Amino acid sequence: MDSTKQPDCESEDLKARIAKLESDLAEHKTQAEEYKEQLQRIHAEYQNFAKRTERERSEFASRASERILLKLINIYDDLERALNQPLPPAARSGIEMIHKNIKKILSEERVEPIQAIGQVFDPFKHEVILSKESDEPEDTIIEEIQRGYTMNGRVIRYSKVIIAKKKKPKKQEEQTKKQKEENTEDKE
Repeated sequence: MDSTKQPDCESEDLKARIAKLESDLAEHKTQAEEYKEQLQRIHAEYQNFAKRTERERSEFASRASERILLKLINIYDDLERALNQPLPPAARSGIEMIHKNIKKILSEERVEPIQAIGQVFDPFKHEVILSKESDEPEDTIIEEIQRGYTMNGRVIRYSKVIIAKKKKPKKQEEQTKKQKEENTEDKE
């Protein structure tokens, strides 16, 4: 009888050890899954950090070059004004050469002028300096005081413009004139 009990006992010990090993294995699998998920989260966070850092670095470089290009645009505008003046031929050719080189640099950096005259006023591209009565449709740009520019499709300097406003009818214009005169008389 001892011999039958011993194999049963050994069998139960084996079963208990197997159950313990299976339990340990399940526990280790669960722990391995948790570590895997944690590693995946850390990896995703690192990738997001790397992308954000690269984007911030790129934006910083873009802003720095934008500041320099704005200064170059001011020089470019000055050269254009100079070319619209009477100049000796030697000075004109030198200014034209410099103007052409700056224009090439601006073009390479994807700096483009904003079209303004004849366009409808757009607050995302234009800054209104003045409005004048005109036969043009209301809010149409009739004059550009300072040219605006975009860089990579983003406005870096707004166009300073004059827009059209409706002409007052003559009767209303006369009434306004009379009111001004009456106000001046009242004050005296």
